[in-house]
Parts: sequence; structure tokens; C-alpha cells
Amino acid sequence: MEEIVRLSEIFSDSVCFVEQTLFGHKRVNAILGVYVAFTMYLSSIIKPGLDIYSMAKPLAKWKVWLYWLFAGLWGGHWEYLNIKIEEKSSYKGIWISISLFSIIVILILLSYKLFESQFIVVTILLYLLLFINVICGIGRISYSTNKFNARYYRRYIDTDLILNNEKLNVDRWIKDFSSRMKKFGENLRIANAIVEDKEYGYEDADTSFFKNLATFGNYNKLQREKSRLKFLAETSVALQDEIKRNKNIQGVLEIYLDCYRAAAYRNISLCKELLGLLKIVEGQKQSVIKDVSIEIPQYTILDSTKFTSFRSVDFDTESFSKGVMSSVEQVSKSLSDIQNRGDSITKADLTCSLVEIGLTAVGEGISGIIDLNTETTNQRAEVNHKIAEVTDSLETLVPQLNIYRAKFLRQIEVLVSLKEMNSAFIKVYEPLRKGVFNDEGGYTKSYNYFIASDHFKKQLGILVSLCSAYSKINKSSQ
Repeated sequence: MEEIVRLSEIFSDSVCFVEQTLFGHKRVNAILGVYVAFTMYLSSIIKPGLDIYSMAKPLAKWKVWLYWLFAGLWGGHWEYLNIKIEEKSSYKGIWISISLFSIIVILILLSYKLFESQFIVVTILLYLLLFINVICGIGRISYSTNKFNARYYRRYIDTDLILNNEKLNVDRWIKDFSSRMKKFGENLRIANAIVEDKEYGYEDADTSFFKNLATFGNYNKLQREKSRLKFLAETSVALQDEIKRNKNIQGVLEIYLDCYRAAAYRNISLCKELLGLLKIVEGQKQSVIKDVSIEIPQYTILDSTKFTSFRSVDFDTESFSKGVMSSVEQVSKSLSDIQNRGDSITKADLTCSLVEIGLTAVGEGISGIIDLNTETTNQRAEVNHKIAEVTDSLETLVPQLNIYRAKFLRQIEVLVSLKEMNSAFIKVYEPLRKGVFNDEGGYTKSYNYFIASDHFKKQLGILVSLCSAYSKINKSSQ
């Protein structure tokens, strides 16, 4: 009874302390609010580094303690240990939401007078947060971290899929990647054929017999060269688009490689851990291999409209018509003047008029043909210059892209090898893990007998062989 009275007095004193000391300090509360927001933001930045798919080493307890020290009041350490891999929310996620909501309520109630018993509410919430997040955190962090490592470090996240021989996300991605690289190779072969075949695209040219005749064969040559330039420019733009798409593919490939490199390091460490239980000397020290990012070939961005937009080369019928019509008007005016003078238009007058119109038409026609030839010659020079420019660019780019693709294919070979090795390791290691370790981060009751069995030693020998194969893959891909 005395204990209950004593606890009641402590609670009453706490309520008074909250009301008389903590209430009304809006600036302090604002600072606390900024502190909570900052630590939440810091958590969102740091936590992505805790990727359970690429855990090369177990989670260090000091990191969780650091979270407890700086963000323990709102449950930052629980957030760090909370891995969201399922649709449903975990109990940690639910409690973190409650903690954050409680912090907001506390800050509001300590800033404004809203109702009579608000300081009792604040005191209860503070005690609740201090007890569960701070005090319980002291006793649970070590246990929770061990359990976390048992669940996500010793046991690979895709273990169930591997044991059931089901397809992994990486399997589907590799299939899409292989299809993508096959299409990429076909596009490079087409581009190479276009560059090497100097007459590629000629058959699609829009030719004209009469314009070609008037330009002594140059018009059709120009049209064929324009058609080839169009194909070259479209090929160059298509390869540029291919490079942009492959940038995204390369990013995903590097992520998968990092994950499986980390898995290789982890698997070797897990094998050594089992060997250590047998008092066997550890082997050569391993480190996580980092793949060198494939250098993307540099290219000049080409504007297809710039390389394929030319003024149409045509006979200037407008100028020809104006010249002839002007001559006709002058002849008509001359004949009208003869009639106005009262004279009759003779056959000689008509003949002279027709000759004048004919000479004008011939002169305008020759002038138009000369302009047509001049424009054709000028455009041919410009088109051939641009053909040479695009061809030089493609002759440099296509071999680089072939090397780029070959490096891609080599890295995918490494990824496939690491994936297969990881699956093989998991299938052998998982039964050993269940026999030695429990799901709480400790050992099973009969792990000593299990380790001493011939079956354990035989399976451990297989793991050692797999780890040796890991080393060969690492050396071959460096």
C-alpha cells in the first residue's frame, strides 16, 4: 500500500514539474521539434546503407546504440532495426508511429493550454516513451541486434525461394538483360553494315528523270546521297538512345553485382565461423570485391533534323513563268499600240512577237537550268561533308560500343556465376545453420553434438570447396 502511495506522489510531483517547469517554453519546444525532425531525416539518410540484400558483415551493435543515444526518445533505434520487406507493418513500425504521434502531442500540449488534464496526459506519454524506448532499449538492443543478425545476416533473405528452386528477381532481370544485349548487338551489326556499305540507302532515293537530265546526272546523285545521310543520321540517333537506355541497365547491373559480391564475402565469413567452431585455422583473409563501373563511350549528340533538312532542289517555275508572262505582256502592249494607231497587225508583226516570246522563254529556261545545277552542286558538297562527319562519328562510336557491350556481357557472366554459387552455398549452409544456430542469435541446445557429426564435417567440406570457387571468380573478374 505504501508503494502505491509513494508512486502516486511521484506521479503527482511529475505532473507539477511538467506544468510549472516545462509548459510554455515555445522556443524550447520548437527546438525539440526541429531536433526530432532532424534525427528522423538523418535516419532516412543513414538507414538505406543497411541493405539486407548486401550485408557483407553483421550489424554492429554500436550503430544501434548510437541511434539510441541521439534518437532514443522517439524510438530511432527501433526504426534502425525495422526492415520493411512485407506488405504488412511490423510491430516495430506501429510503435514508431505511436512514438512520433506522442512526441507531436507532447510538444503541442507543452506549448498551448487546451484542456484541464493535459499535463497528466503529457506526463503519462513521457513516462511511456521513456520506459519503452529509453529504458527497455537498454535491455533489448543487444538481444534485438543479435536476433536481427540471425534473421538477416546468417539467413539470406531469398533462402526460401532458393531452397524451393523458385525464380528470383535477378533471374528475371538477367533474362531481360540478355534479350536487351542481343538486340543491342543486332543494332550494332546493322550500324556497322550501314557505315561500311557506301551505297546503303541509295535505293530509297526519290529520283527524277527530267531533273537528272537537266543537271547532267547530278540530281539523282544528290537524292541518293541525301537518302544515305538520312540513314546515317537516324542510325547515330538510335545508337545515342541505346546508350541512354544502357545507362539505366548498367546502374541495375552494378547494384546486383554489389549485392552478390557482398553475399560472397558474407558466405566466406559464415563458412569460417563454422570452421572456427571446429577449431580449424582460418584461411586466407577475404575482402569485398568492388566492380569497376563500365565506362560509357563518349559521343557527339547529333540533331537528325540538322543533318537531313535541305531545301528541295527544283526547277524555278515561278521565276520562269514571271519572265515569260512579262514578255507576253510587253508583246501584247506592242500589238495594242499598233491597233491604237489605226494600223493593221501584219503577219510580220505576229512573227516578231512570237519570236520575242520564244526567245524570252528559252532564256528563262536556260537561267532556271543553270540555277538548278548550281543548287544541286552546292547541296551535294554540303551533303557529302555531313556524310563524312556522321560516318567518322559512327566509325569511332561503333567499335567503342562493341567493347562496351563485351564488358557488359563479361559482367553478367560474373553475376550469373556469383548467383549460382550463392544458391549452391545456401542449399548446403541452411541445414547446417539450423543445426548450429537458433533464430535468436545464439546456439541450439545440441549444437555440440551436431558439429561433431560426420554429416556436419562432410557438408562443411563442401562449403569450403564453394568458398575456394568464390576466390577463383573474384580473381578472374578483377
